[in-house]
Amino acid sequence: MSTSLTRAEAVCLSAITITCIGTIANTFQGDGEPLATSLAFSGIAFSFTFSLIRWLGDIFMAAGLKGKDMSKLRNVEIPETMGAVCAVVYLLTIIIFIPFPFYKDIVAATSGGGNRDVVVELQQVETGRLLHRFPHSKLASYLSAIISLQSVVLLGIGDDLFDIRWRHKFFIPAFAAIPMLVVYFVDFGVTKVVVPVPMSTYFGELLELGWLYYLYMAAIAIFCPNSINILAGINGIEVSQSLVIAFLLLINDILYLAPHTPYPHPATDSHLLSIYLLLPFVGVSLALWWHNWYPAKVFVGDTYCYFAELLIAIMGEIHSHGFQELNHGGVELVLSAHYNSYGTRLAIGSSDHRIRVFDKSEDDEWSLSDQWRAHNGEVIEVKWNGATIGQICGSIGEDYLLKIWKENPSQAIQSGRRFQCIFAQSSPYQVGYASIDFKNIQNETYLGIITRDGILSLLEPIKPYVFDDWREIDQFPVCGQRIPRSEETSFKLSFQQAEHPNYNAINAGLDTKALSVAVGAMNTVKVYRVLKPEDGAYHFDSPVAQLTGTEGLVHDVAWAPEAWRAHDWIASAGSDGFVRIYEIAALSENQAEGTDPLVGTRERASSITNGVSNRSGLSGIGAGLAGVSLLTQGSREGADFGQLPHKWKLLAELKHEGVWKVTWVPNGNMLASAGDSGKVYMWRQGPGGIWSEFADAGPEFFDEANGNGTGLG
Repeated sequence: MSTSLTRAEAVCLSAITITCIGTIANTFQGDGEPLATSLAFSGIAFSFTFSLIRWLGDIFMAAGLKGKDMSKLRNVEIPETMGAVCAVVYLLTIIIFIPFPFYKDIVAATSGGGNRDVVVELQQVETGRLLHRFPHSKLASYLSAIISLQSVVLLGIGDDLFDIRWRHKFFIPAFAAIPMLVVYFVDFGVTKVVVPVPMSTYFGELLELGWLYYLYMAAIAIFCPNSINILAGINGIEVSQSLVIAFLLLINDILYLAPHTPYPHPATDSHLLSIYLLLPFVGVSLALWWHNWYPAKVFVGDTYCYFAELLIAIMGEIHSHGFQELNHGGVELVLSAHYNSYGTRLAIGSSDHRIRVFDKSEDDEWSLSDQWRAHNGEVIEVKWNGATIGQICGSIGEDYLLKIWKENPSQAIQSGRRFQCIFAQSSPYQVGYASIDFKNIQNETYLGIITRDGILSLLEPIKPYVFDDWREIDQFPVCGQRIPRSEETSFKLSFQQAEHPNYNAINAGLDTKALSVAVGAMNTVKVYRVLKPEDGAYHFDSPVAQLTGTEGLVHDVAWAPEAWRAHDWIASAGSDGFVRIYEIAALSENQAEGTDPLVGTRERASSITNGVSNRSGLSGIGAGLAGVSLLTQGSREGADFGQLPHKWKLLAELKHEGVWKVTWVPNGNMLASAGDSGKVYMWRQGPGGIWSEFADAGPEFFDEANGNGTGLG
């Protein structure tokens, strides 16, 4: 093999290099284009690798790095271990490339790089389809990939130099993959795998592997290099197979970035990272393939097999982020949404493990303030704290964690760091949380949280207005005992958010600082009202009322916020397809004689919208619940916390098939419900106390109102 470039090769490589350098220089104009820069660096990497393979051939042979091609008639010695040249050029390329995709997010949009007084506004950060933008949160994955590749290159060169035995080098890729697995554990941590459809009947759609998942990932890292290395011996086959896999991965990545793909897509970041790592690899591999194709002029050596196929394994780890986020059809499913007290901020919890916060401008335009990965699982519920307590919100996720988030206004908009986790608590019984809610009484803050087996806990900050340390002041099972995990359950809670109870309850003897909460517990709604005793801690007694009537599970419960009425309204959403509205009132001692607050009345003061259902028997869920005792929880031993008798009645049963969510408007005189149909129904009380639907809106209404389908009308 000639150790110098021909004139044609030199001219061609020089032209490629000059063109690529010009492209990189052009990206410094304006905001920069890392995707174009990555392509340019790939061209430069091809030119350098092509040239170095030629120039270093004799040097490698003089060092003893040579071999004979046994498949040819003439066993001529040719240079070996040229894959090391390819790997070194690749590593240098992706290291030099680091500032291009990450500079804007790490420096320009923060306090570094001489921009300490510069804050990049939303209009500058996110305008249009900016695929070249890349979040700094991916830097950890990018650097872990570099460290893993550097490790395997060093181990590969050691194998080429010392000819390590198979039983020893078999495990080399697993050790090199440790940095990648550590970052995966810290940054993502999902250990579930999708079960093939034929086996899903036996194992379900997802199978939790736990720590075995990391052994599985290490096994993948071992399999990929050895599956290529075992084919060595045919000219060009190792590089050709690696290039085929790389091109297929690139095609898959490009499909996620195509114009027809919804933007921003949950997997966009993962596929951009994949492209940034694959393009330089294709460049250096094409140069090596040119010399290794039949008749081979160089051998690739074991280093290339380790390096190339560990990169493929890393692509699997990177794409697993996007894959987990695409379990809901490729677009995130909104699982929870909550406005702040003023209606100017909206927090959304989604199936892609993220929380998104939208702000409303003076022109009534909504814009994304920030989004961040909040949980290692779907965000079940997100709730704002009171408007007077600063920008605090709480969330629960499928990772069994409760988290409290606090806004840091000094961080740039859409930086992914504007909301910081200041408190986290895991479920004590390895049972997921079901619902949370905040309650503020003057300068005191309380947090209620209930698990999926019905354990209700009340927490308060140790210090007022300091939310990074909480203590539990009460905990008890709302159903008298924990519900077995095999049972289908449903628990929701809603505090009365008015500043104080209604005037009738106060006249009956209820303290203005009483804590009132409605709990949807299986097929009933339990109402608790407790005073703050001298020991300074609330304790729940038996419920003051149990609102029955749901033939199935109570999906949601909402306490009407205002206290200008002489009674309270509580709404519930039932799995039997009805929205129910209850009226509950506190009684004085004289009024309470002869009443049983746990029974109440089922007289209907409102007709049932859309007709009366024929419900002669219990539904399937209702029949299953018939044997569960939910109405027998007596007073807790030694508890006497100033309970007042109450009476209640069912005001209305409103037909809404598939209803899942109910919420009151801020003044508490209208109710909204939403469910499987995708429509929002509005209900209000008319003359004579009759409740009826007065408006509804479906997805097409929100699309038309917003022009972009965001649903923030």
